[in-house]
Amino acid sequence: ELRRIQREKIAGLVDETALELAAKAQIRVGTCYTHLGRYEEGLDAYRQGISLFVSERKLVEEAYQRMADLHQERGDLDASVSTYREAIDQSTDRTLRARIQYALAESFFSRAYYAKAIREYRTYLNGYGDIASAAGFTRRRVRYRIGSAYQQLSEGARGEDGADTDQWLKLAVAQYDSLCMDETSSYFLDARFNRALAYQSLGTDSALDFAELEYGAVLEAPNEGYAQRALVQLGELYFDRGQYDQAGQTAQELLDSYPDSEYADKAYMRLALSHQAVGDLDRAVPAFLGIPESSPLYARARLGGGHSLLNRGKYTEAPRVLEAGLLRANDDVQRASFNYLLGRAYSGQDDFSTAVARFTTALGFSVGRELEEALRFSRGNAAFASAAYGVAEDDFNWIVEHVHEPGKARSAKDALALVYLKQNRGKEAVRTLVDMAADTKNSDEQAVILSRVMDLHYEEENYAETIVVARQLIDLEFDDSLSPGQEYRRKEKAYFLIGDALARLDRSAEAAEIFQAALGRFPESYFATDMRLTLGVHYFDQGELDRAKQAFADLSEVELSRDHRLMVRFYLANTHYSLREFNDARASFEHLLREYPQTRALPDILFGLAESHYQLGEFESAIGLYERILAEYPRDTTADHSQYNMAWCLIELKREKESMVAFRALLEGYPQSEFAPAAQFTLADDAYNRRSYEEAIRGYRLVKERYPEDPVAAQVPRLISEIEEAMAYEHYELALALMDSAEAAEQGIRKKKYFEGAVSSFREISARFPGTESELGALSNMGVCLEGLRQWHDAIAVYDQVIEMYEEKRASKEVFQFVKAHKDWIVTTRL
Repeated sequence: ELRRIQREKIAGLVDETALELAAKAQIRVGTCYTHLGRYEEGLDAYRQGISLFVSERKLVEEAYQRMADLHQERGDLDASVSTYREAIDQSTDRTLRARIQYALAESFFSRAYYAKAIREYRTYLNGYGDIASAAGFTRRRVRYRIGSAYQQLSEGARGEDGADTDQWLKLAVAQYDSLCMDETSSYFLDARFNRALAYQSLGTDSALDFAELEYGAVLEAPNEGYAQRALVQLGELYFDRGQYDQAGQTAQELLDSYPDSEYADKAYMRLALSHQAVGDLDRAVPAFLGIPESSPLYARARLGGGHSLLNRGKYTEAPRVLEAGLLRANDDVQRASFNYLLGRAYSGQDDFSTAVARFTTALGFSVGRELEEALRFSRGNAAFASAAYGVAEDDFNWIVEHVHEPGKARSAKDALALVYLKQNRGKEAVRTLVDMAADTKNSDEQAVILSRVMDLHYEEENYAETIVVARQLIDLEFDDSLSPGQEYRRKEKAYFLIGDALARLDRSAEAAEIFQAALGRFPESYFATDMRLTLGVHYFDQGELDRAKQAFADLSEVELSRDHRLMVRFYLANTHYSLREFNDARASFEHLLREYPQTRALPDILFGLAESHYQLGEFESAIGLYERILAEYPRDTTADHSQYNMAWCLIELKREKESMVAFRALLEGYPQSEFAPAAQFTLADDAYNRRSYEEAIRGYRLVKERYPEDPVAAQVPRLISEIEEAMAYEHYELALALMDSAEAAEQGIRKKKYFEGAVSSFREISARFPGTESELGALSNMGVCLEGLRQWHDAIAVYDQVIEMYEEKRASKEVFQFVKAHKDWIVTTRL
C-alpha cells in the first residue's frame, strides 16, 4: 500500500499528508513501546519506519534521533553514537546526513563531552559547510557552539584532552573573534559577550581590562537581556579585582535599572558580598536578606546574612535568619555550615549547651577538614564553658591528633590543660604544657609555654611549683622584649609570682629580697607598684616602721590607680599611728575620709581616725566616730572594738556609769568578741571598787565560766579571794563590836545577849569565809565569847579546831599559842 501511495504521490494523484501521517504513526508506535518499557520493540518500530518511509527525510531523521536518544537514556552512549553514524552512512540525502551530523555533535555537547562535540562540529563544517544554511545550522551557529564547547572545556567539565585551561579559552576566543567581525550577524552580540567572558576567565590584567571594555560595549547595545548579564559579570569582575565599591555600585545599577530582572538575586548577592568585603555589615545584611526564598541562592544568602549578623554581635537575631536558610539547605555541607553558625550564635548568647548540640549536629554531616576543625574548636570551647569537660577533652584531643598546623595544635593543647584543671587533673594539665615545651626547640615558644605552666601552678595555689617554673623562665634565654599591646615582660611576671608565692608561703623575708631584686632589674615594671606596696606591707608587718613609712610615702608620690592609692594612704596612716605620730595619723585618716567617702574600707578609716583622736586625748571626737561605726556598720569587724574603746573614752571623761553601759552593750551585742572577757572583767572591777562585793564576785565568776582561756580569767581566783577577805573582815568587825559590847556590859541578860550575838556572827564568818584570815580570828574570838557564856566544852571544841588548823599550817603560831593558853586554863580551872 505504501508503494502504491508513493507511486500515486509521484504521479500527483494523492495528498502528501497521507503518507506523512502513516510515517508519523509508525514513529508513534515506537514511542508507545518505549513508554511501556519494551525498548527492543520500540527500536524495531523505529527501524521499520526508516525502511518503509525512506523518502520522508524529516521523519527518517526523527526516527534516527529517537533511536539515538533511547540508547542514550539507557546509558548506552556507544549505541547512540553508532545510531547517528549508521544514519549518516545509510542516508543518500546529503542534507539529511548534515542534520544528523549536527545532531551527533549536539548530543556530545549535551552530555558534556565537549572535546568530542568539537570534533563532530568540525566534521560538520568540513563535510557540509557548503550546505550548512540549507541544512538549517549555519556556519556561524556552529562556530558559536565550538566556542562554547572550548569555554566549557576551560572550566574543567570533562576536559578529556587535559589541555591547559588558558589554551581552551584562547581557542574559544578565536571562534568568537571570527563571529565578531560581522556586526550584522545575529551571533555578533552573543559572541561578543562570551568573548568577554573568556577574557574574564583568563584573569590577566590585560584580559580583564579588555573584558571590562567589552561588557561596557554590550551595555550600549539595545538588548536588555545581555545588558543585565553584562552587569552581573562586571560586578563579578570588579569584585575579583578587589574593587568592592565598584562591584557594589554595578550590582545596585542592575537592581535599579531592572528591578524585575531574573538576575536580581545574583545582584543582591554581589551587593551583599561587596559590603561584607569592606566591613560594612550593616548594609550587607539587608542585601543578603533581599534574596527571595524562590532563588537557588537563598540558602547561601542566609548563610552570609547570618554570618554578618554574628560578626556584628547580633547573636539573638542571627538564629532566625539561619533557621530559615537551614530549611532550604542544598547539601550536607550547607546543613553543617548552618548548624555551625547557629552554634556560634548560641555561644554568643552564653547558651553553651544549645551551642554544643548544634555543633554536634553539624559534625554528624560529612564535612571537609577545614569545617571539621572549626567545629571541633567551637564545640570544645562551648563544651568547656558549659562544664561538659568530657566533650571538650575529646574535641581538643582530636585537634591534637589530626591537625598538624603547629599553632592550632598548640592552642588545642593549651585548652586541654584548662580542661584538665577544671576536672581537678592538675598534673595532667601541667604535663600537657610541659610536653608542649619539650616538643619545641624554639626558646620563645618555650617561654610562652613555661609562662602558662607557671600561671597554672599559681592558679592552683601550688606555690612551690610556681617558684620552680618561674626560676626556669628567668634562666631561659629568649626574646623578652615587649610586643605591641603587651604590658609586661614574662620575666617581670616571673619575679613577681616568685615573690608573691613566697609571701603566701609565709616566707616574707625571701619575698622582700625577690621584690628588691626585681625592682633593681625592672624599676619601671608593670608590677612595680604591687611589689613596692608588698614591700611596704612587709616592712610594716615586721615592725620596720621607718622603712615602711618611706616606702608608702614614695608610693604616694607616683601615679597610682584609685584602689592602689587608697591602700597606700591607708597603710601610711597606720604607719604614722604605729610610730605614735598621732597628728600625722589623724591628718592622713581625715584625708582618706574626704577622698573615699564610699569605699568599702570606710569602717577601717573611721576606726583609725577615732583611734588617733583617742591617743591625742580628743575623747569626744573619738566617741562620735565610734558611734558612727556602730550605727552604720554594726556587723563590721571594727564594731566590737569601737564599742570597747568608746567605753574607755567615757572612763577617761569620768563618765563611769555611761562607760559601764557601753561595756554591757558590748557583751549583749558582741558576746563572741575578743574584747568580751575584758569588758566583763571591767564590769566586775567596777562593782569591786563600789564595794558591791556580791555583784563583783558574780561578775568575776562569769569571766571564769565564759572565758576560761583568756588571760584575765587567771586573775579571778585571787580577786575573789580578796573580795571574800574584805567581806569576811566587814562581818568580823561587826562581830567584834558585839563582843566588845558584851565585855563592857554588866553581868546579866544583856551581857549574855551580846555574847550570843557575837558567837552567832563569828560562827557565820567561819562558815561563809573559810580559809580567810578573818576565819581564824572569828574562831579564836568565838572561843572567848563561849568562855564568857561559861560554855566550857563548846569553847574547847572551837579551840581544838584552831589547833588542828595550826597543825595543818593554816594558822599562825601566835593564834595557836593564844587558843592553847585559853584551852589549858579552862581544863585546869573550870573542868
